[in-house]
Order: sequence, then structure tokens, then C-alpha cells
Amino acid sequence: MAQTKPVASEEAPARVAVSRPAKPACPSQDFKQFLKSFANRGDVQAAYTAQPYKVKLPYYWVHSTAAGDPRYPRWDVQERHGAAQIGYRFDTRTNAYVSDSGKLALDEQWRRPEQAALKPRKIGGFKIKRLSAGRYEVVADGFVHSYVKKSGCWYFEQSWSFEPLAYCKWPEQCKRWQE
Repeated sequence: MAQTKPVASEEAPARVAVSRPAKPACPSQDFKQFLKSFANRGDVQAAYTAQPYKVKLPYYWVHSTAAGDPRYPRWDVQERHGAAQIGYRFDTRTNAYVSDSGKLALDEQWRRPEQAALKPRKIGGFKIKRLSAGRYEVVADGFVHSYVKKSGCWYFEQSWSFEPLAYCKWPEQCKRWQE
């Protein structure tokens, strides 16, 4: 029985170019104005997050070890890709940053919930620190987020946790702090 070779189809599969939305323009050269837009717009978060960006978390959060255990490092530093996930939004009604840890979709813009039960809480101790003409830090809810100016705009660069329990003295103080 003779075998036949498959004949190439004259109808090649169609390839469709997928268009990506254009990168949004830099919202502002002024960092405080940029941050308001970055906090509230998914497309701005995706476009203006450095790739990769760094995240530093307590080792015990990531690896399920005991806080302060000297057999392990205090911190776990990772490189991540994609849009940064931040825990704050700018509420135009109260003119303040509020807590919201939800991730915004690329085409999503944050709006303050109308229902009283869902209204976000104002972040106490929210600070914007200017370190230099091209670097700012945002301190909020146990994290320090660093932003750097490059290529004509601001970029989210890293997220450092400052969890106090990561510094406890093993084992007694760690146990006391967790009680």
C-alpha cells in the first residue's frame, strides 16, 4: 500500500493583527498630579510601571516560615512583570488617598463606590516624599513605593514592605508580638 504525502493546503490559516491600544500619554510631569492618575487608571499603571519592577516582602509571608526565625532571611526580594498593584486610589470627592487593593483592568478607571458600606477608608499617614528631582517615595499602609523619572515620565519602580514583625528578636519577642 503506497503512502501519500499530505498536500499543503492552498488556504493558509488567516493571521489577524491584533491592535494594542496606544500607550497613554504621560499624565503629568508634576509627580503629585501623575500619582493621582497612576493610582486611578489601569492603562497608566500598565504603561508606567518599570519592567521588571522589584517587590520586597517579609520572607515568612512568601515562604510560610516563622517570623524572625534566624534560619531564614528576613526579606524576599522578587522581580515582577506587568502593572504594579498598589493599595491606594485618589478620591476626588475628599481630595485624599484612600485604601483600595483591587487590581484595575487595563481599560478601567477607579470610581468611588456610592454605597455607604463600600466607601473606602482614608489612609492615615499617607506621605509623598521627594528624594531628588527624579525620584519620589510614597509611604502608605506598611509599604514604600518608589517612582523614578525616565524617558520623560514617572515610572513605578519598586515596592518595599516595612513589616515590623520581620525585625523581631527570635524567639521570645516574635511570639509576644504575634499574640
